[in-house]
Amino acid sequence: MSISIGDPIRLDHGRADSELRWATIAGKKVFILRQKGSFADISYDHGCLLANEIEGGVFPEIIDTIQTGTDVSSDVGDWILSAVYRRMSDDVFDACSGEFRAAVKALGDGMFDTLDNPNFTPENVRDALVAIDVGNLGEGLSRRMAKPLAPEVSETIFYVLGAARRFRRHQPDRVGDALGDKTALGHTMQRLSSPARRVGFGCTATGAAPALTQDGLGLHARTFDGAFFSWNRFPGLFLIDERETNASWHRYAAIGTAGLIYSGGISGMNDAGIAASIHQMSTARYDTGRPSRGYAVAPYLQQRILREAGSLDEAEDLLRSAKHFASWTIVVSDAKAGTSARFEINGGTQKVARMDLGDHFEQSNHFIAPGMAEQNDWFEDVHFTPTFGKWLETRARISTVKTAFAKGRNADRIGTDWAIDLMASHGDGALDGAPRSFGRTICKAYGLMGSVARADPDRSLAGDQLWMSIGDRLPGPHGTFAGFAIDWEALSVAPVADRPVRHADTVSNETSSALADYVAAFEATARPRNPAGGYLGRDPDAAEERALLEKALVLVDGAARKAEDAGETDVALRYARARLSHALGKFDDAARDWDFLRGLSGRPSFPLHPFEVALIQILSAATDFCRGNEVEAADDLADGKASLDAVRKMYFPPGTRPHADLDTWQTVIEALEDKGAAADLPEFEFVTVE
Repeated sequence: MSISIGDPIRLDHGRADSELRWATIAGKKVFILRQKGSFADISYDHGCLLANEIEGGVFPEIIDTIQTGTDVSSDVGDWILSAVYRRMSDDVFDACSGEFRAAVKALGDGMFDTLDNPNFTPENVRDALVAIDVGNLGEGLSRRMAKPLAPEVSETIFYVLGAARRFRRHQPDRVGDALGDKTALGHTMQRLSSPARRVGFGCTATGAAPALTQDGLGLHARTFDGAFFSWNRFPGLFLIDERETNASWHRYAAIGTAGLIYSGGISGMNDAGIAASIHQMSTARYDTGRPSRGYAVAPYLQQRILREAGSLDEAEDLLRSAKHFASWTIVVSDAKAGTSARFEINGGTQKVARMDLGDHFEQSNHFIAPGMAEQNDWFEDVHFTPTFGKWLETRARISTVKTAFAKGRNADRIGTDWAIDLMASHGDGALDGAPRSFGRTICKAYGLMGSVARADPDRSLAGDQLWMSIGDRLPGPHGTFAGFAIDWEALSVAPVADRPVRHADTVSNETSSALADYVAAFEATARPRNPAGGYLGRDPDAAEERALLEKALVLVDGAARKAEDAGETDVALRYARARLSHALGKFDDAARDWDFLRGLSGRPSFPLHPFEVALIQILSAATDFCRGNEVEAADDLADGKASLDAVRKMYFPPGTRPHADLDTWQTVIEALEDKGAAADLPEFEFVTVE
């Protein structure tokens, strides 16, 4: 299989030296955007050259996410959420540097100058390009509102009141009543970022110094995971030279999608042999910014590392000199020195913690540095994971990478193929690598892409390569990977001479087909559509919700049957099918899956995690109550309660506070004991499978 690169497309009215090419790999098109000029000028040309792709790509999905997140099916609630979101988005944008704000405006100008009837407004463009950090602020705000009488709650209420004053339009009496009810307000705020929406970030990274790899090139690989299913409609490779602004800066190459002006903010490398990847965290101590405009959204900071840093120390200096909104980790590797470092960032306390990682690393989505790690305590828990399932999942991925690295190093396998296989893997790191379709796995239900930066330690040779998945299959890491050799002087790329197109060897066609069905089920519920196929732009009503769940159930059932036809009994698919069946009132169907899953307990061939056992028992009890089997339900509930207590003791020794989500499931047990079939259950969570 080969890579065909077409002729360049240039602008006769562009502001920078820009050219767009389209590469065709396995029938899929990927753009290559090469640009020289200032940040604002290359952003304008980006908007011109890819205007149609921006309108048809991820931007509509981001705007839909905002509209859905601020819809609570209540005029007052929607009003409040819209007010708060508008204030947060404006505060973030206004606090950013003049350079960043000019680039955002320039991207929109380029689009609007190219399109006859653009679908977006300048406000939409601004919202889309700061949404990544605004979402983090929304999650932190929701977390604060859930705290019992914490000082942050009063601060948050004042922030919400200020937003309402800015945004006041109508119904002042009803709005005032809503703002005066702390419990109702907290529930409303959670809609900005409910756990079901926020467990999504799941990027995994690993790296190795040149001395540890087969071919002597440094390796920095990462998955990029987020529930934006349109990302792969128009994926691309960016080649950027901003030295017109500052001659000491570096050229960089990065992986992104149409409309992403901070292309270096996901993953990439520069001409000094520096590579970087960014990883999203959660925090309840954030900073909404002030109009001093010294703040930066985190992906833009990572892009600046590629643009301006030639060493780990220079990357650290840049991060310490910036002001941050929320919590992130940026991992930076230096092929010249054969070293890497993790930089953990917190906005509210303006902390930057550096951890030197030596000649290899692994990274997921929880803090590790002393003073940054979560405490699971209302008043000390600055950094947290939204659910206990996420707490397990992010640690399981670290464990998977460590195990894979040890095996790969011993077998002299560390290289591009090893990284591609790892990114597509479906082993459960919490169960010694037991197979799972989704959940505590590196390849996620919303895995958008994988990338591998290969940097030559000898910069006089600079045999650098950048590999990317092209989005021809979901999850992204299951698809085709294309490799490009970089010529920094010419600022150009060519297909890697040796095997420029590769795939993971660890995923069968049958398994991949089943997983694609599961992804489609997740997309159906996460991105509801109207009858015409467009985004709904709001939360679905009851009838629409049921139709979406029915569609998801059909897809998950098909995925489970495909896996079984291939000789694989998958716990996660069975569990998902049972949850969806119960939600739709198909209690006999749900019971069959719960009975099967309960029967796996203690069978080494189908290991279950203790937390899975607890949830299966609790939810099986819920189904039994709905079927009128109260004796069996009581027995299941007693087993679930004992299993949940065992999980607490296993992970949180005396003197430490258990994860708050374990209290949530304890509340579910109490509701079932009190109300039986009338008890409410948490919404099913597709990503970590709870």
